[in-house]
Amino acid sequence: MSVAGTSTLEIETQHPSRPANCTPGWIAFAIVMLAVYVGSLWTPALLDDADATHAQAAREMAETGDFVTLKVNGIRYLEKAPLMYWMAAVSYKLFGQNEFATRLPIFLGVVACGLLATFWAQRAFGHRAGGYAGLMLSTAAGAYLFTRIFIPEVLLSFFMAASLYCFLTALEEPKRASRWYAGYASLALAVLTKGLVAGVFVAVTAFLYVLLSGEWRRWREM
Repeated sequence: MSVAGTSTLEIETQHPSRPANCTPGWIAFAIVMLAVYVGSLWTPALLDDADATHAQAAREMAETGDFVTLKVNGIRYLEKAPLMYWMAAVSYKLFGQNEFATRLPIFLGVVACGLLATFWAQRAFGHRAGGYAGLMLSTAAGAYLFTRIFIPEVLLSFFMAASLYCFLTALEEPKRASRWYAGYASLALAVLTKGLVAGVFVAVTAFLYVLLSGEWRRWREM
C-alpha cells in the first residue's frame, strides 16, 4: 500500500511505544477535584444523623486517645469498623474539629478512586481511556452526593477495587509477587473500613474470575 493510502490505524501501529498525550485528562481531573470537591469540603454543615454520630465517635477518639473502642457520648459504639474513624481522628488532631477535617478522609477516598480508575483504564485501553475514566468518576453525581455524608463507602470502594486490581496484575505479571501482598493488604484495609462484607465481595469476585478464566490452576501462587 502506498504512503498516501496508509490508514490511521496502520500509522498508529507503527509506533506502539509512543504514548498518547494524557496531559489534558489529568488537568481536567485536577480542575474538577479542586472546583467540586475541595471547594465543598467546608459545606454543608454536618447532618443530625450519620454525619453527627460518626463525627462524634471520631472526636471522642481524638480527645481520649482511645483508638481501640469507639464511643459516642461515652457509650461504646461497636457497630462500625474503625478505619474511617482513625483517619478522621488524626485529621482532627491536625486541622481541628470542623467540617473540613471531617470530610478530608472521604475526599482522599474520592481522589484515590479516581486515580485507580485512571491507571486501570490506562493499563487496559490506553492513555486516553485512562483520562476519560478518571474524569467520569470525578464528575459522577453519585460519587459527589454520597460523599457529602460522613460514611465509609468511597473508602471501601477504593480498597476493594485496589485489591482486585493487584490480584489481576499479579496474575498478568507472575514475577511481581509483591502484587499479591499488596492485594491482601488492600483487602485487609477494606475489612477495617466496613467489616467482613468486603472480604466476601472480593473473594467471590476473584473466585469467579479465576474459575471462568482457568487461572485457578495457579492457586499455589495465590
